[in-house]
Amino acid sequence: MAPIAVGPLSKKLSGHDLIVVVGAQIFRYYPYIAGEYLPQGAELLQITSDPYDAAAAIVGDSLLSDARLALDELVDALPEISSRTAPPLQVRPHTQQRKSRIAL
Repeated sequence: MAPIAVGPLSKKLSGHDLIVVVGAQIFRYYPYIAGEYLPQGAELLQITSDPYDAAAAIVGDSLLSDARLALDELVDALPEISSRTAPPLQVRPHTQQRKSRIAL
């Protein structure tokens, strides 16, 4: 899980050039731990249906939309990349438990 404070979150995201936040507030301000909002060279896109969350975003761009519709369009707009292999799928333990409950 990502940290909620500004400083630790920026450190956790270090090394990424694009950060996409879907259906959530971008930054929480409590507890306050100083730091940069975004790591050096990173861009931020927030997709939210909540105008308050979009207006409260300190950095980046916000797209006010239904998350599913926006993600469907975003996936369709991405080019097919065949010059590299996809990284291995990472399954979190709690995700695996949820899937097994659904299968019942």
